[in-house]
Amino acid sequence: MDEPNPFADDYVANDYAKNSYGSAIDGPMSSEAPISADLHTAKGGTPSGGKYAELYQVEDELLRSRLKSALKLQSLESEGVYEPDLYAPTWVTLTVAAALYLSRSLSTLVLGLIHGLPPSVAGHELMPYLVMVPFYGLATPLVVHIVARFLFKIQSGWGIVELVSIYGYSMVIWVPLAAAFFVLRLLVDLLPGAVLLVGHITVATVGVLHTTLFLYRQFKGPEESDGKKLWAIAASVSAICAATLRLAFNSWAS
Repeated sequence: MDEPNPFADDYVANDYAKNSYGSAIDGPMSSEAPISADLHTAKGGTPSGGKYAELYQVEDELLRSRLKSALKLQSLESEGVYEPDLYAPTWVTLTVAAALYLSRSLSTLVLGLIHGLPPSVAGHELMPYLVMVPFYGLATPLVVHIVARFLFKIQSGWGIVELVSIYGYSMVIWVPLAAAFFVLRLLVDLLPGAVLLVGHITVATVGVLHTTLFLYRQFKGPEESDGKKLWAIAASVSAICAATLRLAFNSWAS
């Protein structure tokens, strides 16, 4: 039997056809493994930021419901379980900073126009508001968590993320209160200084009491003892941090 001509165009060696991984005749077609569209699954279940990204995703209906609950001093828990989010607290905090800034700067602008004074930006920069207000919203729950967990040994379901979340929602009351500060500043020429001082203190007290009562509604639960301790710690730390922030802000503005 004649051997095949190795120089022929249609020649393919038997061993090569049977064993070669690159054979286009008998070798299997190579295919790449499909890439999973789920990044969380593709990485073997490792969160890799996915878990934290979910904290910034909240449905519109849930967002409106929680903001209304915060203003009405209602609990944010749904069926006894609170799912924290950081989207609303982040934007609430920044909105409060902008509202307080506009309350001060716009009142100064209006009074300047009334008295025929040129506009001035001295002492009315936006950056201090964008630094101090978010710092309060983050530092206060962090201190509360440390004091409650490590000093008073309180074991509760309120971790640092949950505390930051509810503190963010509690600050929504300062948006309408900023409008009250704006009105009081416009009355500087009509009311005595003592009356204006009492008015500012009253508005600030309303904000502090609102936050305190809101936190009490969140911490109130079956374990009344730990809930009351946590609320007392939160109220005390909030008052201290707010007073410190106010002094620092007055020092900057002066």
